[in-house]
Amino acid sequence: MNEIIQHINELRKLKGLSQYEFAEFVGICPNTVYGWTRNGNTPTFSNIQKICDAFGITVEQFFRKNKITNLNEEDSSILNKWSVLTAEEKKIIFNVMDSFRK
Repeated sequence: MNEIIQHINELRKLKGLSQYEFAEFVGICPNTVYGWTRNGNTPTFSNIQKICDAFGITVEQFFRKNKITNLNEEDSSILNKWSVLTAEEKKIIFNVMDSFRK
């Protein structure tokens, strides 16, 4: 499985989505997603853009995922989870973090 598919699967699993649910969430045909994992097909740029839009990340962030080398495993895990949160969920997390500083 190539690195792009692995990253897509990580995003999908972070949201707790099946392949079918992921396809619906992103707006891609479920057979297309199935083809990536079962047949080794590579997603088109258009589909990668749809994935990025659905997860609220840029294409650059998608491809730079593994390029940050100075993070430990825990920090990397936190960033991966953060990247799939909605704007509202991020706002809630910021509020919780701010409450610790008071």
